Amino acid sequence: MGCQKIVENCDCSQITNTVDNIHTFDYDWYDALPILPHSYGESRAAKRVDYVDAICALDIETTNLDDVRQSLCYIWQFCINGHCVIGRDLKDLKTFFDRLSLYCDHRTRLMCFIHNEGFEFHHLRELLGFEQVFSIAPREPIKAIYKNIEFRCSYVLTNNKLSTFLDNMKVENQKTTLDYKKLRFPWSKLNKNETVYCLNDVIGLVQAIDILMKSNGDTLYTIPLTSTGYTRRDVKQAMIKRRKQADFKRSIPDYNTFLQLQQAFRGGNTHANRWFVGHVVEARDYGLIHSYDRVSSYPDSLVNKLYPWELKPTETDVNTLISQGKAVLCDVVLSGVRLKDPFNGCPYIPVSKCKGLLNAEEDNGRVIRANKLTMSVTDLDIKIILNTYEFDTDPFYFNVKESEYKPLPDELKSLIIHYFRQKTSLKNVSGQELNYQKFKNRFNAIYGLMVQSPAKQLVEFSEECDELFYESKAESLESIYYKNVKNAYLLYQWGVWCCAWARYELESLIQHVQHTEGATFLYCDTDSVKYIGNVDFSEYNRIHKEMSLKNGGFAKDPKGKMHYLGIVEQEHEMTKFVTHGAKKYAYTCMEKIEQGKRKGCYEEVLHLTCAGVNKEKGAKELGSIYNFMPETRYRKGFVFRKSAGIEPKYNDHPEIREYKVGRNRAHIYSNIYFKDSTYTLNYAPKYITMLRNLCCNLK
Repeated sequence: MGCQKIVENCDCSQITNTVDNIHTFDYDWYDALPILPHSYGESRAAKRVDYVDAICALDIETTNLDDVRQSLCYIWQFCINGHCVIGRDLKDLKTFFDRLSLYCDHRTRLMCFIHNEGFEFHHLRELLGFEQVFSIAPREPIKAIYKNIEFRCSYVLTNNKLSTFLDNMKVENQKTTLDYKKLRFPWSKLNKNETVYCLNDVIGLVQAIDILMKSNGDTLYTIPLTSTGYTRRDVKQAMIKRRKQADFKRSIPDYNTFLQLQQAFRGGNTHANRWFVGHVVEARDYGLIHSYDRVSSYPDSLVNKLYPWELKPTETDVNTLISQGKAVLCDVVLSGVRLKDPFNGCPYIPVSKCKGLLNAEEDNGRVIRANKLTMSVTDLDIKIILNTYEFDTDPFYFNVKESEYKPLPDELKSLIIHYFRQKTSLKNVSGQELNYQKFKNRFNAIYGLMVQSPAKQLVEFSEECDELFYESKAESLESIYYKNVKNAYLLYQWGVWCCAWARYELESLIQHVQHTEGATFLYCDTDSVKYIGNVDFSEYNRIHKEMSLKNGGFAKDPKGKMHYLGIVEQEHEMTKFVTHGAKKYAYTCMEKIEQGKRKGCYEEVLHLTCAGVNKEKGAKELGSIYNFMPETRYRKGFVFRKSAGIEPKYNDHPEIREYKVGRNRAHIYSNIYFKDSTYTLNYAPKYITMLRNLCCNLK
């Protein structure tokens, strides 16, 4: 089918100079493309293949067939160095790739980027029969090979949706919009707007990848697979000498210590004060509701705190070790555990980390009281637990390990500070948006590298498996662990303590609020605390400013203002606030109107954070903070229908293979059918019971 028949009244030259189909494409031009030269510093794996010196992108557009719960492709588009090829049948795409492969020898590959590769993969899987697949999780392939074509996932590379990525790169061909509800078929004529949408997705992606590679000094041989790969590369380079030194090698934990560290590891502290859950807190009754957050909490912990290195087994009493300022990792048995203050709105002990939990009273996944529990903890956790809980008998500690507290390597801290200063100095600077985004992403990624598990089974792909993806059991986790830590450049315990320090600092803010007369804690999330009343954080900020000045954790923005890691700053003041648990809250605040007749005036604006619901769309759908109410025995909970996203149905082996519309027929291959999802605000049964016991506002 010619290009002119694919689109209606559309001059494709306005979008790109070259648009072909598989028959008109200039294969001689493709054959003349040079092989990209290798360069110094490439990985061994990169040197095993030769890449065609071209940037490619592939995208397919599909229609949902609601009557049969299937999906089919109605157009595909491929771009190579600005030249586009489009087709209406996936068989033509296979034919096209087969012809391209004829021009490559066994070492030569053509790299093709797909934004959110998992989608295209499941539509092409059955037709192409990929030979090699690398996945980070089931249903999430990020690299797949068909003959001499290597498909890479640009979403995992950038960690941005396509529209954001293209906007960040300031490409010429930006993503446009499309009505996804409209039925389109391989024989449907597409208008200009639809064609522009299709072509811009691949042309813009090629442009963006080109800019991204140039800005990072990359080639197709060196570009990483994932967004964290950029930071990993910098950290490896910074630690290249330090990782070879004896004290670093000695500090790599053995497998059993690693397992204990995994048990002790937990993320940020996110919780709602149960005494206020379901109650709309209003400024007219309590005064303005405040929200303060710590500046770059995790990077602050890495720069300003001390860390364990070599964790050694010890018989020394845990309390003695803590009094000596040692870092401690241990297991603990707590009997007759209960909160010291029954009105404490943020119990610290997580149910998910407890073993042998007996007769527990829970607060949305936290322990209020229990007859007995066992858990793995750090010395920082112990301090918080001893400060906020009491027990029938003294805690029993076992499997105790100790370490001296020492700073992280100067090489690593210097890299973090460099990222922080670059990010701060480039913020809101015209023409520096790309560099700002680059340093911001790397600054936020270092902690994540520390807690990546070195004992993780590979996710394999096989057409013989019912679910297609499975965890390989070919090698034990222990052997995988020891194989991976041979090349370690960061210590896993640093990531465990980084989170522990962040929780420790957040707990100090919560306690400061709770011990301030007239103030009440409402909600916390990792690095922020929301409360009512007047709380003075000036002393806290003085101490942390001094620490950052001492350790280099400061930076100047383009306006000359200094910023310090770890201090607390006000986010916003709210006029109304209501929460229904972790990651479920809504609030209103007064915001200045920027346009229209009322420009300069203030209006009350609703904001929403609810896991599984789009923030902006959800707030619009909710309409009023008073509608943000959960399901109870007496009323229905609010149902988000327009903002709860979509959920996939994987049709790996479709029972229906042909779809008819009049005289036209389309073949159905393996596909993903998306249906609109809904989200009903409700409470877990245990949470309802606990709240009823508090005589909360459940009606």
